[in-house]
Amino acid sequence: MEKITIRIPAEARETVLQTADLVRESPSFLNQLKRMIEEHQRPSIAIMLEQVLQRLDTFEKRLDGIDAEIQESGGQEFSGPNPDWISGSGAGKKLTALGEEELIRLFERGLSDKQISRRIGINISSVSVRRKRYDLERSARSGQM
Repeated sequence: MEKITIRIPAEARETVLQTADLVRESPSFLNQLKRMIEEHQRPSIAIMLEQVLQRLDTFEKRLDGIDAEIQESGGQEFSGPNPDWISGSGAGKKLTALGEEELIRLFERGLSDKQISRRIGINISSVSVRRKRYDLERSARSGQM
């Protein structure tokens, strides 16, 4: 037997003493106690299910947003960048004021940089730079810096 000193909350004293007595009296109790601790430390199915349901809710909200956008556009699918969003061509492409507004709207909808670059018709690195600037300005406005 080994003697140790541990600090425990006062309300747990009797339980810990009883546990020590049971471990000394019945070696099989130690195995039960170990299994109980392992089960307690494992994420429960309920917790995992809650996380899955939260993600599912997020996806449903995004799909609802896409459905609403399709209905707003008269049921027409996206057919490429709006010519009013971009001026110039090739390396000289620039976003117009309407393009900047659309970019911000897509940021707020939660689209990825890749999705936005395809939708607006500009380089993904341009979208990434603008997203960083947008996030910085938004956090500065909300006082999170």
